[in-house]
Amino acid sequence: MALHLDDFDFDVARFEALATSGSIEDLEQALVVYRGDLLDGHGLKEEPFEDWLRVERERLRMMAVAALDRLVTQYGTANDFASCARAAARLLAMEPLREDIHRALMRSFAARGRINLALKQYELCRDALERDLALAPEPETRQLYETLRARRTKSASHHSLQIPATGTEGSVPIAAPTHYVKSAGINIAYQMTGDGPVDLLYVQGWVSNLDLAWGSPRYAHVLRRLGTFSRLIRIDKRGTGLSDRNVGPPTLEERMEDVRAVLDAVGSKRTVLF
Repeated sequence: MALHLDDFDFDVARFEALATSGSIEDLEQALVVYRGDLLDGHGLKEEPFEDWLRVERERLRMMAVAALDRLVTQYGTANDFASCARAAARLLAMEPLREDIHRALMRSFAARGRINLALKQYELCRDALERDLALAPEPETRQLYETLRARRTKSASHHSLQIPATGTEGSVPIAAPTHYVKSAGINIAYQMTGDGPVDLLYVQGWVSNLDLAWGSPRYAHVLRRLGTFSRLIRIDKRGTGLSDRNVGPPTLEERMEDVRAVLDAVGSKRTVLF
């Protein structure tokens, strides 16, 4: 009687193959397979087995760390800052003293307009280094913090839209840049204005168009005022405005997934619905 293992799919073997790949898709799949320490919660209380398990857990853990490290680099190079932030946050949960990853997460937050979160990440980095190593952050990290803090101080002039409060002859409201995020294969258009401490999500009515909204001086004034105390996030629902058309009547679940995709893209953790 013999046991043939050729037709079996082992998580460890699959993880090792995916984690050594160079493609983003394989690395992401490797991290889906890796769910934590090998045989977590199991043990034979036999010293040879425990020694082997300890070494094997650390080996697989370091492979997961290396996979996350490559994802942070590749997403950062591709300017996919939402994915970069997600990978960096997971890596820091495993390696909280990786100062280079703290910087990558700070830059990802800043690139998506989340200056406050970037500054908070510096504080988490500083506190971890002081608590565990009795060290201060590296000069590069401190310089990044000072640059972002200066940008935050000037955010009112650099990030607020300069839109006339009332229409005057010859004045043209300035539209905010439009961004897109994929939700179940559908392109969802959104715009962000302001840099206040509160995220305000404005999902407009039956029909909308993010760019055309700026054509009304009064409406543009309302949007500008909302952006003075919040980070205003506006969405064109699927099938309307600048989002993909001809997608059929959306379900409530699909609309919620669209909203979640936008909030994930901008790194919003807590949002007020307007």
